[in-house]
Amino acid sequence: MGSGDGTAKLLSGTDVAKEIRNGLTKDVVQLTDKIPNFRPGLAIVQVGAREDSNVYIRMKLKAAEEIGIQAQHIKLPKSTTEVEPAVNPADIVNAKPNSTSCPQENTGDQQSPSHLEQTPRRIFQLLMKLRKLNDDPDIHGIIVQMPLDSDNPIDSHLITNSVSPDKDVDGYKLHTLGNETHSHCTCYLAGGEVLICSAGVAWAAGTGCVLVVIVQLVEERGKRYLGKSGLGRDWVDETTGDTAEEASAAGFAGLEDMASLMLSTSGAVGGRPALNKGTLCFHSLGRGVALTTAVVDSGLRSLGENLNAVNEGRVAVGDLGGFLPCTPNGAMELIKRSGVPIAGSNAVVLGRSKIVGTPAAELLKWHHATVTVCHTKTKNLEQQTAKADILVVAVGRPEMVKGSWIKKGAVVIDCGISSVPDATKKSGQRLVGDVAFEEASKLASYITPVPGGVGPMTVAMLMKNTVLSAQRAASKLTSTNWGLYILPLKLKTPVPSDIEIARSQEPKDIFQLAKEVGLYPTEVNQYGHKKAKVSLSVLKRLEWQKNGKFIVVAGLRRTSSCGLRRVFGRLEGGLVSFAVPELGDTRCITPTPLGEGKSTTTIGLVQALAAHRSMNAFACLQQPVPGDAPGSATEEDASPPPVCKDSWPTLSLQGLNVSSSPQELFLFTFLVREDFRLPSLWRLSCGAAGGGYSQVIPMEEFNLHLTGDIHAVTAANNLLAAQLDARIFHEATQSDEALYNRLVPKVKGKRAFSKIQQLEKVAPAQQFVKAAQPLQLVKAHPHQLTARTALSLSPELRRLERLGITKTDPEALSTEERKAFSRLDIDPNTVTWVRGEAHPHIETVIWCGLTLRIHWASGAGYGDRDPALGGGGVLDTNDRFLRKITVGQSPTEKGHARETGFHMSVASEIMAILALSTDLKNMKDRLARMVVGLDKSGKPVTADDLGATGAMTILMKDAIEPTLMQTVEGTPVLVHAGPFANIAHGASSVVADRIALKLVGPEGYVVTEAGFGSDIGMEKFFNIKCRNSGLLPNAVVLVSSVRALKMHGGGPTVTPGIPLKNVYVEENLELLKQGLPNLQKHISNGLKYGVPVVVAVNTFATDSQAEVDLVRKVSSESGAFRAVICSHWANGGAGATDLADAVMAACSKPSSFRFLYPLNLPLEEKIRVIAAEMYGAGNVEIDAKVLHLLQEYTRRGYGDMPLCMAKTSLSLTGDPAVKGAPTGFMLHVKDAMVSVGAGFVVPIIGEISMLPGLGTRPSIYDMDLDTETGEIQGLF
Repeated sequence: MGSGDGTAKLLSGTDVAKEIRNGLTKDVVQLTDKIPNFRPGLAIVQVGAREDSNVYIRMKLKAAEEIGIQAQHIKLPKSTTEVEPAVNPADIVNAKPNSTSCPQENTGDQQSPSHLEQTPRRIFQLLMKLRKLNDDPDIHGIIVQMPLDSDNPIDSHLITNSVSPDKDVDGYKLHTLGNETHSHCTCYLAGGEVLICSAGVAWAAGTGCVLVVIVQLVEERGKRYLGKSGLGRDWVDETTGDTAEEASAAGFAGLEDMASLMLSTSGAVGGRPALNKGTLCFHSLGRGVALTTAVVDSGLRSLGENLNAVNEGRVAVGDLGGFLPCTPNGAMELIKRSGVPIAGSNAVVLGRSKIVGTPAAELLKWHHATVTVCHTKTKNLEQQTAKADILVVAVGRPEMVKGSWIKKGAVVIDCGISSVPDATKKSGQRLVGDVAFEEASKLASYITPVPGGVGPMTVAMLMKNTVLSAQRAASKLTSTNWGLYILPLKLKTPVPSDIEIARSQEPKDIFQLAKEVGLYPTEVNQYGHKKAKVSLSVLKRLEWQKNGKFIVVAGLRRTSSCGLRRVFGRLEGGLVSFAVPELGDTRCITPTPLGEGKSTTTIGLVQALAAHRSMNAFACLQQPVPGDAPGSATEEDASPPPVCKDSWPTLSLQGLNVSSSPQELFLFTFLVREDFRLPSLWRLSCGAAGGGYSQVIPMEEFNLHLTGDIHAVTAANNLLAAQLDARIFHEATQSDEALYNRLVPKVKGKRAFSKIQQLEKVAPAQQFVKAAQPLQLVKAHPHQLTARTALSLSPELRRLERLGITKTDPEALSTEERKAFSRLDIDPNTVTWVRGEAHPHIETVIWCGLTLRIHWASGAGYGDRDPALGGGGVLDTNDRFLRKITVGQSPTEKGHARETGFHMSVASEIMAILALSTDLKNMKDRLARMVVGLDKSGKPVTADDLGATGAMTILMKDAIEPTLMQTVEGTPVLVHAGPFANIAHGASSVVADRIALKLVGPEGYVVTEAGFGSDIGMEKFFNIKCRNSGLLPNAVVLVSSVRALKMHGGGPTVTPGIPLKNVYVEENLELLKQGLPNLQKHISNGLKYGVPVVVAVNTFATDSQAEVDLVRKVSSESGAFRAVICSHWANGGAGATDLADAVMAACSKPSSFRFLYPLNLPLEEKIRVIAAEMYGAGNVEIDAKVLHLLQEYTRRGYGDMPLCMAKTSLSLTGDPAVKGAPTGFMLHVKDAMVSVGAGFVVPIIGEISMLPGLGTRPSIYDMDLDTETGEIQGLF
């Protein structure tokens, strides 16, 4: 420390600032090393083009570049308004501005109601730009350059506080203290003299600094012009008593940094700086006084700067976690560099401006100094300053503080800068601070020079704030703790119905949940307050992030039913407790009508992981489609259909602790005949939302429209179907020349192909994965777009390339080339794509007593493929008369009628494409490849040949984004896609999995489902979905129950309306043993992929301890990693904590995942491998016509696609009546089809009927909407 006897040490801001910048450069490098492609981002927003502001901005940009900050300069024109008129500009022009629209620092006036209330509705322009920057994850700091050089009034205070406090790296902003007026003036410098023509920016030759050359005070009573030395000495704020020097002190500090930059960037003539002019902005100080100064320095701002309201409040209450104002913080940094203890010292701050004095005092106070703030009304000022161990001066009066005012050994921080006459200088001027330096340095221990003291620190602290903001953002990105707010459960016994539980739990606002899991506002598109779409841009932002653990929940075989709930009804005059199974998604052991509860287990597991084990955990579910049911089931059907939709809403016995006697326990399934009447007070739950205290909420929204993805699939299907039939019609009714002229019309006498926007080129849709066996590749085929053409050319040019025509000028095509281009020559008998209903909507109906939701749509024809029908369209209502229809009957179609039909919307290939696409470009490529039929020469005709690719992609652009929802405990769920599990892979989307795996981070968990049992759903999940996504699971959870295993052991048939047999509600170890081979087979199936298998056993109250122990014992002996008893249906996540622990332990083991078959294996051999390994078949019988199809598919290039086996989900065999785990049986393959866009071949075992019909009494009779409350009645 200096002795105070003339040896005061200089606190060089220049040296410290350089040191800080060097340290920041290293910090940025560390950030980039930690997160590849991550750089701190700074946005500087400028309105207008003031030259003084430009100089200041260039200085910031240069500093940012040197440090490694990605800075962008956003320029808005002078015409920019705070608001833009939405209707009538004249109304706004004539509107009276609010004279007190901005809070005033000096008067303390309160802000009156916004002037927006006095004008017509407006659209914010500048504020919208700031909002986008606030939400931009790549921007970590925002500076609004002041003053705002606009021709229109702008509330600067509103603009200041519109910057997010988390990005307000300025720490304070310049704001007008009233309504701004503007004046323009010019200043020229010649021979070292300031020639004032009006004032602007000038700088004195030889001094290398900017001078304040004029200040203009405009009073209500007139004007007067003051000299070069700054503000008039006689000007005093009438409210605070601050002099002009105090009010503008910050404006005169630290100009040397900017001056040197200005000199270095401006042209000089004869050794002098070039002449320059600038624009001045008048700021009303209230009471009719306007003040203007030309000062723009290196960070201390002009008069009128202020803290952001939030950050100002933080400093005032001692919360220094926000961004601190740059100049006071720079002064504090210099004080710390002196080594003098701040805590306990006496600190005096001379000046109370909101730019330097006030925040400096607050910072000193919260560093535990005893602080005295002095101002113009302070008495005995010299005595006050003489007590200071630390003296901070910011008054704007040159050399005001004399040596006699300073305590010996004090630390002196001089924040002022002024110009005083100096005949020894070439310019006649020199810069001084507010402290008489020569005198003070004899007493002080440390002192800041002027220039070179506080000034250089300002920009350095600005850059430090920006890097600090980036570090915080990076820390948030890499944080492994979400800080999830958990919704408490109020458990009841007996467990209420699903809808009662769902409606009793108030969900968190979806925006809050999104923030908790690390999503940014720009990545969330809210659909109300309870659900939101998640942008795929999060994948780009988190591309560096390692994936979390991936768990797939599968089953043994599907039951046709799932969870039970208790309801009471009257039967034969007596009050009876019925066990009414819940509608939901159950893919567990080989399914039985008694249900195992896979969706409920999925949700319960995630609730346990997130809510009870404090792990980041996501559930990824399919969008429930309760109405997508097999078409063979009609009101007359008395037996289950051969196959069921992946999320088929069935009735089951999942998870209920049954306390009633066997005589009181009844099972009601969709197998009921129409003569069995369901009591009107019973309501059934729908979809794959789980059940009990492990379900997704809000239940109604989850099971109805959700966010409209199925409607988008419907619309895309309808578009392609309409274009297909229209093209067939037009080709049949027009000549070659007429057809070509209409397809490529002349516009203003010139013919040209479509000029669509050229998009980024992409590689073929080849998906690579890492596996234990040699790398497998989903290869391209002859009809797949090449890397050169994919998405980058118009549909016409892509068709020309496929035809081998290299010409791009439509006039240059020969007659034969024009014909080949124009005519697709589609054979109507081969069409596999037809129209659906023009307007998608929902009809909630009942089919054989079952509540369903069906969508109108149109789509690919799967199964029952009558060539005369051209496959099946799709729709979402149970209309039996649309199973087979005739179209084209109108006279306008000129006799071109044909037979066709409808299937379910989720059976559309577009739904499968939605689920398998990795991003928007990949989806577009897949849509283009879809084969809709063959031409008359037997060549495939694609959607891209019809020119429908771009339009379908537009319809699907929002559907590609998954929907964020939550469980009853507030844990996150992504809901997306719902492909038919028989003819498609039956799993949620790849993009949902990818997003969730990034958000949970490397220590988190993502739990998703595989459709049906392990033999169908899990097999397709691994061999189709995992191959496409490259995402490999860490563990498999198999769901089972004692009752279901008893049915597989030969238990009696469950008959609708009849009490359950005693064997299902009493201990029967022998029957259970006979059913356990089914469980063992599914465990074996999982182990074939090299993944640990955890068995989840959902228990009932009637399960004995011996039965449960037997299931666990056999599971372990069969190779299961662990078998766990679960009660999440009744207890929520708390009932699945043991399962969560087992899953976490399994995921910690190394995985040796392998695919079941290589892709280069012939299609026929792939069928045999799946049949033998997954089903236990002894042989496979393939019809001759199927063998011919497989050979044709191979010839066309589809032989290297994976298989998507279509068979019953109710048995390991092709016969749904066969239970248990039979072996050595014959599997009969009756048909085959190919989904070129989705990328798999579908061998068909058995009949797949695709459209249900209505029963005699649909449940619409029991449904209504309460028009007062908006509550749905009778749906569940």
